[in-house]
Amino acid sequence: MPVSLRELGEDGYIFVSEDIRGRFGSGGTFVSLRPQRDPRDARGVDESTDAWDTVDWLVRELPNNSSKVGVLGISYRGWLAALAGVGAHPAIKAISPQGLVADVWLGDDFFHQGAFRQAQGVAYAAYIEGTNGLSIPDYDQYDFYRKLPTLDTLARATGVADLPSWVGFRTHPSYDAYWEARALQNVYRTPEVPTLVVGGWWDEEDLLGPQLIYRTLERADTGRRNFLVMGPWSHGSWSRPGGDSLGPRFGARARNPGGRQSSPLPRAQRPRVSADTAHAGWQSDAHGCRCDQRQGRRRALTGRNFPCVSS
Repeated sequence: MPVSLRELGEDGYIFVSEDIRGRFGSGGTFVSLRPQRDPRDARGVDESTDAWDTVDWLVRELPNNSSKVGVLGISYRGWLAALAGVGAHPAIKAISPQGLVADVWLGDDFFHQGAFRQAQGVAYAAYIEGTNGLSIPDYDQYDFYRKLPTLDTLARATGVADLPSWVGFRTHPSYDAYWEARALQNVYRTPEVPTLVVGGWWDEEDLLGPQLIYRTLERADTGRRNFLVMGPWSHGSWSRPGGDSLGPRFGARARNPGGRQSSPLPRAQRPRVSADTAHAGWQSDAHGCRCDQRQGRRRALTGRNFPCVSS
């Protein structure tokens, strides 16, 4: 069992991992960042309907289950976990989208405010939709990309020219209906069940997604179901060994060791760090965290929604 799930396993949770539609053991056709179905189409499918069908089957067929389901995932799987909360099955009691993709044109993965990340776009298309992966002979990939000055020569040299994702990158360089249909914040707008969004300040892939989705959900969170954790992590590193601690200065863990009951958590929680780290501690605010304008450099949440960096 992965280290990140070990404590939950010790508590007796049952884990189920499923291949997305059209990949590996699952039938159907894979569509990257599949848009939601037309609600007028009773036979249409999307990742939310697939999640509903999976949960419905599991609670009926899986022995010894409690009929209570939680869904979590990181990165693309975080996007899938979020979509399990759109029209959620009644058995779903909590979800945790982590390091998730939200809007790949505004700031996640492929475009950063419209600036195309060609190395990421090539690698994604080649590995996810291609048949032979990606082989770059140059030790320094920067040299490799410099030899191919146009997107056309690059795509042909790497074998991605006709792959669906690459075609989308090439034919939709501006923010249009194509990207709007794939933007999670346009679909996932209300926390139907308790939701813990997790992200890292040093996430090189999906820094925007967790913040954007938390902000979107917070606007409609009348039931106090929306929670956020942002920490000093790169993409998904909180799930790897050592990721459950912020070190001796902060000494905080996600779960009380040896105990199933924990104190109620505030809506958001952040480390308070002064310039010399001599006054480290935790500050919380029942309505979200504020950015203190003191000496020293820190990252926090300002108001209820937005990141800030103060100096």
